[in-house]
Amino acid sequence: MAPEWIYLLKVNVGITLFYAFYKLLCQRDTFFLWRRIAILCFLGISFVYPLLNIQEWVNEQPAFSQLTNYYTALATEEITIIGPHIANSPRLPEIMTIAMYIYATGVILLGIRFLIQLLSIIRIRRIGQVVYLNGQRIISLPTESNPFSFFGWIFLYLPQLQEDNRDEILMHEQTHARQWHSVDVLLCETICIICWFNPFIWLLKTEMRLNLEYLADDKVTGSMHNHKQYQYHLLGLAYTDKKNYLYNNFNVSHLRKRIIMMNKKRTRMTGCIKYALFAPLAIALLMVSNIGCTSNEKQNEPTESPAPVIQMPEPTSAIDTVYSIAEENPEFPGGMAECYKWIGKELQYPTTSAENGIQGRVVVSFVVNTDGSISDAKVIRGVDPHLDKEALRVISKMPKWKPAKQNGKPVRCAFNLPLRFKLN
Repeated sequence: MAPEWIYLLKVNVGITLFYAFYKLLCQRDTFFLWRRIAILCFLGISFVYPLLNIQEWVNEQPAFSQLTNYYTALATEEITIIGPHIANSPRLPEIMTIAMYIYATGVILLGIRFLIQLLSIIRIRRIGQVVYLNGQRIISLPTESNPFSFFGWIFLYLPQLQEDNRDEILMHEQTHARQWHSVDVLLCETICIICWFNPFIWLLKTEMRLNLEYLADDKVTGSMHNHKQYQYHLLGLAYTDKKNYLYNNFNVSHLRKRIIMMNKKRTRMTGCIKYALFAPLAIALLMVSNIGCTSNEKQNEPTESPAPVIQMPEPTSAIDTVYSIAEENPEFPGGMAECYKWIGKELQYPTTSAENGIQGRVVVSFVVNTDGSISDAKVIRGVDPHLDKEALRVISKMPKWKPAKQNGKPVRCAFNLPLRFKLN
């Protein structure tokens, strides 16, 4: 898989996990500012953590050795054994190409939609009349519409507003403008374009916009004694624009949730401790991402024929260090195509396993020594004792390889080789 697709996959995994974290722990409290910070952190870390490389530290931790080997084995090319014959695993580049075109089409269409919405706001700004209300510069709308704001622009349809609710609505929109809520909206909208295929980013965008309304409502209700009056004024807005624009819209599409939240008892400050759980989740994502760094780097290297990805190093001493990736990697005589042929001739499907209908994927790890010999062969992912034993037998009797080289000198290098046993 191309590095760009791997990066995009990791980003969306992060968004999905963070959305689940938000729904489970955050959506019921009244820490609206903490919620806003958390959502922005969720989005930022989702795009940053796949780029952070702590592979060197991970390699030094023995506890991650087996996880690394397993991850690497899953990402490698494999050999399929059907009786005495062998065939490379089929690739489906056409599917990836089709997926790329579908993804690009979605990005382009949503990008055009984004530009149209942006231009529509600029157009409304140009045709609107600038007036001052309670010392606040606003744009008076020529046609009926709900109040909304975009950065420092506040748009109101003045004939719709009554004297007793004008100040409240103006304060609501001023809160959006002064707290730069449009930054959150544009950021989330942009990420929705990039990750349009992930339903959880759209759900997170809905939660983000609803929380911005909570923030503005909280500012208004905090400055007045009669909260019910403000809620009645919300219900009195007859015009409801349900379209999802870029601006902060004073809409009633989530009015029930907003009224419930306004009447809800304030959450105790000790409840904000749960936001600290976000840190272990982010660290776990970073660790899992870096466990596969060696595999990804190896997969991205150009090769003449498909080759297994090299496993993580197991350093012992300066002389016996086992490299994971060397300047010149070990090579079977004649290349991997000859390696596949040789294994296909030597390997025999165990009779007991065949009679019992056992098949599956065995991953063998071994070390190519400085003289090209094979040592330390072991099964890191087994299926059946008979299949595992046969895989080890064949790998152990392989002819000498061309050893790996580092700085022009032969070095020991680890290798993973998956073998898929399949019955006709």
